[in-house]
Amino acid sequence: MQNADAAFDVKNYSLEAKSTAKKPLAPTPPLGWNSYDSYRNAIDEAETLRNLEIFAKKLAPHGYEYFVLDYGWYSVNVGIPGSIRYTLPVIDYAIDSKGYPLSSPTFFPNGIKRIADRAHELGVKFGLHLFRGVIRKAWEFNVVSNKPPVRIRDIADTTAFTAWNDVTYGIDMTNDGAQEYYNGLIQHVAELGVDLLKIDDLVPYPAEVEAIGRAIAACERDIVFSLSPGNDTTPANNDSYQWGHMLRITSDVWDYQPSIDESFERWQVWQGSGKPGFWPDMDMLCLGTLTGMIDRTTDDLNSKLTPEELGRMDLEEVFFRKCHFTMAQERTFLTMRAMAASPLFMGGCLIRTEDRVMDLITNRDVLACNQNGVTGSFQCSRDSIDVWKTTKRSSAGSGWIGLFNRSGQAQSVVTLTLQDLGLPQANYRFRNIWSSEPFSLGQTVSVDPNDVCFIEYLS
Repeated sequence: MQNADAAFDVKNYSLEAKSTAKKPLAPTPPLGWNSYDSYRNAIDEAETLRNLEIFAKKLAPHGYEYFVLDYGWYSVNVGIPGSIRYTLPVIDYAIDSKGYPLSSPTFFPNGIKRIADRAHELGVKFGLHLFRGVIRKAWEFNVVSNKPPVRIRDIADTTAFTAWNDVTYGIDMTNDGAQEYYNGLIQHVAELGVDLLKIDDLVPYPAEVEAIGRAIAACERDIVFSLSPGNDTTPANNDSYQWGHMLRITSDVWDYQPSIDESFERWQVWQGSGKPGFWPDMDMLCLGTLTGMIDRTTDDLNSKLTPEELGRMDLEEVFFRKCHFTMAQERTFLTMRAMAASPLFMGGCLIRTEDRVMDLITNRDVLACNQNGVTGSFQCSRDSIDVWKTTKRSSAGSGWIGLFNRSGQAQSVVTLTLQDLGLPQANYRFRNIWSSEPFSLGQTVSVDPNDVCFIEYLS
C-alpha cells in the first residue's frame, strides 16, 4: 500500500533536536524482552519471575538488557489473585493519592518493586509500560496531584483519547501544573526501579512527548524513553520525537505477512534516520510462543470468553500458541530488523519458546549487524527481489546486503552487479549468513518465497 509519508525525505530532514538536555542513553539499539506478545495484560508475578530468570540466563549474556512489563500491571481484575488465567473484566485501577499507578493486587500482590529488585540483582534493567496522560479513575475523583497542589481536572483533556484506550485521558500542556504532573509521575516510576519507560498512545501528541522527555531528563535516574505506537508516526514531528530514545514506526506487529510488508514500507520512510540515542523501532519480535488472546491469522479472540469459561480451560490452551511465521518469514523478519538497526525486544514467552528460536534471536551475525547501529537503505528492486544495504559504522568498505524476496513465489535474480548492491568499484569478499551456499557477483541467486539472502560483504 502507498504510505502517506513515502514522499518525505528523512535523510535531508534536519535531525537537530530541541531535546539537547536529553540524557545520552541507548548508544546502540536497545535489546530486551516485552511481555505483551505472550501475555497481553495478564501476566502475574510467578510467570514474570520465571521469565526473568530465563532472560538473565539465556539472553543477557548476548547483550539483551531490558526486561519490560507491558500494560495491565496496575489493573485490578476479576479472579483469583495471582492467577494468570483470570483476565477479564478489569474492574478497577490501582492508584495512589496523587493519581499515579500502583501494582495490581490481582497479579502483583508483593509489588512491582520486587520484580525490579530481582532484575537488578541479576544484572538486568527493568522496564514498564504506561499510557499517556492521567488514569480516568483519578479524574473521576479529581485527586490533588503534586506540588503546588493541582487537581487532575484542571490539567486533563477529556477529548484527547483514542478508541482503543479507555484507561486514560490526555493532559493539556497549556495548563498550569501539567508539567509538574509528569515530573511527579516520572519520579514515581523511578522510585519503583524503572530503567526503561514505554509510553503508549503518545506519538500523535508532540507537546506531551516533550513534557515526558523533559521530566525524564530532569530525573536523577537514567531512564530510556520508548515512544509508542507507530500508526501515526510522521517525520514532520521529528523534533519532538528526539526526546525519545526509541520511536515506534509501525502499528502493532504480529506473525502474519501484512506486518512484514508494513515494516518494509515504514523502514523505507525512516531509512537513514537511526543514530546513537534515537532508534526507529519496528515493534517486538513476535517469535516463539505467543498469546492465544490475539491471533491475527484467525481473528480468534479468546478474550471474548467469560471468566467462568476461562476457569474450565487449561492455561496452555487459553493463553499460548506457536508463532505462525514460516522459517523463511522468521529469517526475513530478523534480517530486516538487524539491517534497520531496530531495537530488538523478544515478545515470545521465554518459558515456552523452543531453543531453536532462542538461537535465532541470539545469532551473532544478526546481533552484530543490529548493534552496528546504522539504519540501512534501499538500493533497488530486481525480479521481485528488493536489495537493501547497511554499511559498517567503523568501515565504509564493509557491511551487509539483504536480498529480500517480496513475493509468494520462489524468485531467481541473475547477474547482480556492484551497482545493484550499492557498492563502489572495489574487490569484495562475500559471506552467506543464513546458508552455506557461496555468494558471488554474476551468479544466479534463488530466494524462496518471503525469504532473504543475507550477505556480509568485506573489502
